[in-house]
Amino acid sequence: RAYWRRYRPREWLFVGGRMGLNYVPFKVGVSTNNGAAWAVHLPYLTGSPNFGGMTAQPINSAFRAPGGAMYLAMDGGGSDSFLWRSLDNGITWNDQLGRTSGRHSTIVPLDGSGNLLSYGGKNSQINGYMPQNLSANWGATWNTPPQSPFPQLRANQRPSLWRLTNGKLVMVGDSQLKGTTTPPAGWTNGPGAYVAISADNGSTWRIKSLPVTLPHESDKLAGTLGY
Repeated sequence: RAYWRRYRPREWLFVGGRMGLNYVPFKVGVSTNNGAAWAVHLPYLTGSPNFGGMTAQPINSAFRAPGGAMYLAMDGGGSDSFLWRSLDNGITWNDQLGRTSGRHSTIVPLDGSGNLLSYGGKNSQINGYMPQNLSANWGATWNTPPQSPFPQLRANQRPSLWRLTNGKLVMVGDSQLKGTTTPPAGWTNGPGAYVAISADNGSTWRIKSLPVTLPHESDKLAGTLGY
């Protein structure tokens, strides 16, 4: 019974915090009964977090390293994102201090050794496409980004990247900016939203149009996945 209380499966929920004098960057929710009840707590922060370079808004990426460390992506100060790390199962967290090259960056581990892949989703672009970042040290530093295969995004648009149980990566996003109906030059996968699959850790992608979308809430011009 003691083992079950300590190691039984958990669901995790990370929600936004607040800015200002009493800065709380995010809140942590934990459920041990499939979401019937939740315990919510504030994180203890260690190290030297860069409060001037963050926004109290978690992103859709959270994962564990093989040794048990937890990582949570969060918006940076403007056109970047970063990772929080917890070594004690979500109680204390430290800012990894490295910053990606796009707000709303969606991040996945490529292996168990600290190599990460990030696609930045907002406030930055290279020839109309998202920047792509790599880290070899769990987000402590990120490389100078090349252009990714995926179009840039704007307000109320976010990319989502995760690993399937078969080992492949899947990426979904919108092919055009909010307020427009035209994808960037060179995009050949149609307007609206897309889904992409990679069998080689993001080196190459098979991209297809995703027809099931909704009008953007503010301009109603083109189909979007939104958040």
